[in-house]
Amino acid sequence: MKRSSSNIGGNYPGSHVRSMSGSRQSLAMPRPNQPLFQRSSSGTNLADLGLSSVKRSSFAPKASAFTPNPTTRASTDGDRRSSVYRPRQSTAPPTTHQSFFQTTPAPAGVPRDPRPLKDRSFQARIGQEILEYMVQHNFEMEMKHVLSQNVLKSPTQKDFNYMFQWLYHRIDPSHKFQKNIDQEVPPLLKQMRYPFERSITKSQIAAVGGQNWSTFLGLLHWMMQLAQMLDGYVNCQYDEACMESGIDVSGDRIIFDFLSNGYRDWLAMDEDMGDEEAERVLAPHVQSMAAAFERSNSKYTSELEMLEAENARLLKEIEDLEKSTPDPAVLDNHFKIMEEDKIKFEEYNALAMQRSEKYESRSQVLQEELDKLMEELQEADEERRSLQKAVDAQGISMQDIDRMTAERERLQRGIESAGQRLEEVKKKVTERETEASRKLDELEQMVDRYNTMAYQIALIPSTAANAKGREFELQVMVADSSDYTSTNLKGSSGPSSADRLLVDATTGYQAGHILNLDLRGQIRNSFLSLRKEISDRRAAAMEEMMKDHDLLDGIKEAIEDRRSEVEALNHRVRAAEEEYERTKEVSTAQKMASDAHIEKMEKELSRMRAGLSENVQILEQREINTTIEYEQLVLQANALREELHTEIDRMLNDVIKFKIHVQKNLDDYEGFVADELEKELGSDEMGEETRQMDIMASMGTTWRRQGWSAPCQGVPEDTSRGSQLDDCNDSPKPPVWDIAATCRPPELATRNAPGSSGGSIASSTAVSKIPGRSALPDEAVSNPHHLLKRGSLVGFKNPYPSHAYSPNFGTMVRRVWWPTFTGDMKHPDLTPPTVPVVKPQWNTERETSDRIRATWLGHACYYVEFPSGLRVLFDPVFEDRCSPFDFMGPKRYTPKPCDIKDIPIIDAVCISHSHYDHLSHSSILEVQKYHPDAQFFVGLGLETWFRKSGINHVTELDWWEDADLTVTVKDGDSPREISARIMALPCQHGSARTMWDRDTTLWCSWGVRSGEKSVWFGGDTGYRSVPSLPPGTDDYSAEYDHLPRCPQFKQIGEFRGPFDLGLIPIGAYHPRVAFSPVHADPADAVEIFRDTQCKRAMGIHWGTWALTLEEVLEPPKMLKTALRKRGLPEVGVFDVCDIGEAREF
Repeated sequence: MKRSSSNIGGNYPGSHVRSMSGSRQSLAMPRPNQPLFQRSSSGTNLADLGLSSVKRSSFAPKASAFTPNPTTRASTDGDRRSSVYRPRQSTAPPTTHQSFFQTTPAPAGVPRDPRPLKDRSFQARIGQEILEYMVQHNFEMEMKHVLSQNVLKSPTQKDFNYMFQWLYHRIDPSHKFQKNIDQEVPPLLKQMRYPFERSITKSQIAAVGGQNWSTFLGLLHWMMQLAQMLDGYVNCQYDEACMESGIDVSGDRIIFDFLSNGYRDWLAMDEDMGDEEAERVLAPHVQSMAAAFERSNSKYTSELEMLEAENARLLKEIEDLEKSTPDPAVLDNHFKIMEEDKIKFEEYNALAMQRSEKYESRSQVLQEELDKLMEELQEADEERRSLQKAVDAQGISMQDIDRMTAERERLQRGIESAGQRLEEVKKKVTERETEASRKLDELEQMVDRYNTMAYQIALIPSTAANAKGREFELQVMVADSSDYTSTNLKGSSGPSSADRLLVDATTGYQAGHILNLDLRGQIRNSFLSLRKEISDRRAAAMEEMMKDHDLLDGIKEAIEDRRSEVEALNHRVRAAEEEYERTKEVSTAQKMASDAHIEKMEKELSRMRAGLSENVQILEQREINTTIEYEQLVLQANALREELHTEIDRMLNDVIKFKIHVQKNLDDYEGFVADELEKELGSDEMGEETRQMDIMASMGTTWRRQGWSAPCQGVPEDTSRGSQLDDCNDSPKPPVWDIAATCRPPELATRNAPGSSGGSIASSTAVSKIPGRSALPDEAVSNPHHLLKRGSLVGFKNPYPSHAYSPNFGTMVRRVWWPTFTGDMKHPDLTPPTVPVVKPQWNTERETSDRIRATWLGHACYYVEFPSGLRVLFDPVFEDRCSPFDFMGPKRYTPKPCDIKDIPIIDAVCISHSHYDHLSHSSILEVQKYHPDAQFFVGLGLETWFRKSGINHVTELDWWEDADLTVTVKDGDSPREISARIMALPCQHGSARTMWDRDTTLWCSWGVRSGEKSVWFGGDTGYRSVPSLPPGTDDYSAEYDHLPRCPQFKQIGEFRGPFDLGLIPIGAYHPRVAFSPVHADPADAVEIFRDTQCKRAMGIHWGTWALTLEEVLEPPKMLKTALRKRGLPEVGVFDVCDIGEAREF
């Protein structure tokens, strides 16, 4: 599925490119560049952040650019198109910022948050917004933390930690918090490009309350807005903005949906699948994409139809006009000629009018000039005559007159040039005055801002706290009444805005005389010293506050220690007084009793001395009689032993004959069943529900051929709950055989006899059952899993639609035995090597690390060591066959990693249900022998079975019931207690040990919590009931989403989770139509892992017995596939291990 070109059929700009990485090129059609939204940002391109943060409007004031922006290079075909918004590029020209006197660089430092975070009303408003956002998005349910209405006014450190983690998970759901909050927050703020992250320190993060809370409230509000923006981006809220910019991105979304869904199905196909099959799988996606494009293009189609109709109408009107008018060419020619004539006439007319006016004005001017010339001529003649007379009278020659005339002309030209230069100078002076006036206004505004800020920080007036008697108020020292300007020099009477710039008519103000204070010298140094002083005072106050907090904490701890010591001493004093009184009373009573006894003994001694000789003779006679009786008893015991040996030999012969008889009948019945099935299947008259035939012979055939474990141990009456688990009919019930107890080796029967020793006891255990049930769903209050008959409890059931049916005899025949008999299904290959087996490495001490250590001992058996010192064993089965017989049934294909006697410590044993691959009679007795103080926890109905087996430390629980386990460890003179909470939780399965006790005992999953660590043990469970599907079909595809899922696992995660470790079954599932209601496959296991909120998980219920028909090593492979399809890592989250291997969590 490759593309040869990424620019097919797109009329887009040449700068648009798409990713062409490797051979997996995009199938989407090219599209234009995304719009460049003009918006400020505190971060870089979202592609650099990987959707972990989103650009938002910055609260920081805008600063001028001091360097010109670099020219952005054009996109090339090798560039990768970003899938998110591009950063805004500045289009403003380069500018230079100047002050009135000198150019100074912009101050560098921690950016100041412009939001009024100290304002109480603003804090209340943004706090209410955060609280409403958290309520709308289920904060309390997700974090299991309750928030009060005033939590955003005076929160605790824990409240802030929960809110920050929850908001960041709204931004980046895949992030895991593994460090302390003061180490996690700073890098996350840098990653999110928080504009004011430099103003937050680690010490403030460790103590968010008090004066720092406004800063962190603003941070939480910023993160909330960021999360809202992310939600809007995901919910396509920016598509309208793209449409307003003239860009339609609906096609891109349709193509993306097609690619994501198509790729998912294409990657899920087998490698050997043909092209036709691949086209058939992708055909629905192509059709859905075509339908989506049709819907998207419908509005353009309707608009095109409207435009076509309008075009047709206009064409028709044009055609009608052409028919009703003369030849347009002739008319156009006439019109053009007339237009040209009109233009020429108008031009000529205008020219004539201009000439007429010009000549008239010229004539009038010439006439006036002529009159003036005539007058001047007369005046000149008169002046000439007067001058001639004067010259004649003075005796000046004509050469002197010419010379004076030339000098006058030269001086006149000099005056004219000086006047021109004076005008230019006046113009420049006016421009400079205007610029100076503007700068003076800016200076006054800046002085006002300075004085305002100085008043706010207590620098003005001189009596303020930080002024220290000095004057910091700035004043512009310019006289308002100055009137010496170039304007006045020209004789203008109007005032000017630049009148204040001159001291007198010839002198302006110097730079240092405009302001009353020396800013560069004294004021700047004062500010620096004040800043340093404030910083020192703040640091000293913070340090003193931290010391006070530490001192207060130390005092509190010391007070608590002293109080506890005083209470302990008082308790010891009272105990000592009581002990003294008791000892005194006991001593007095003992003394009196001793005195009486001494007197009595003295009297008895006197009597014994008197009859000593007589008693000696009597004792000798009794010794002779006792010896004779002992010899007779020895003879009788030998005779009885011989008789019992003879009887045992006879019983063994009968058992062997019965075994041969049963095997023969099983073979005969197998042939009979095969013939009957062949007849029924051949005539297509076999129904879906076959009559259940729970006969031991057919079950034996199953054990030999398929590895299916059938139940074979009875469950007697449950007297503790006042109900009987009887059969539903009133007919007499066949006898229940305890085959496991009858056929177990004789040595196991004597290991737990009264008086036998189970080894040295290093600890003791005690169980306290919690009254009632707490933290359970409402639907579980009525016990829907109980099966009642006439108001009495007679059995149990799976109460949800996810358990559509139970595998019975008919299901096994139709779905398993017959396909195997006909060759449609094959048995798994059990030839070694299969699953590796290693020798377990035991920890003989209770002191371990702070992590859970879990060791897999095969199938569903796990040995879990808690950091608190608790040791729990789940479903121990160490027999070779999971069957009531030692000669038939599923046999191990991997060896046992160890024996029960090798396990050093067992405090508790949890049994999930009564099937033979989870409950072994001999293994239970072995645990009781080597660990006599171990406590057994079982489901409802199994307690009597354990007690009849000689085990008294057993506690039975119903779903959602809890029990507290206390282990007292002898550690020298001071014993140590280990506490744990044992939780019986629901699952979807069944129970039986014989043909007559089906579902009469309860099946459970178990939760164990000790200290701060918890483990969930799934035992054996189903998740969905899957119908018959073609081989290779993914039953988790969209078309099977309607299949109901078991809701109990989400309830477990909600009411009892999360768990640090989950032990979840992944095997015994094929064929799915037969076993899916009661056995989970790896895909079901991953869903159970997510529902129960387990942090880590290990796979169980595989690799030991071939109970179903899947291959031995298939479950781990399918587990990795299921994890990959759900976007989870294949390693490090849900893993499997070798038998005997230990993992830490």
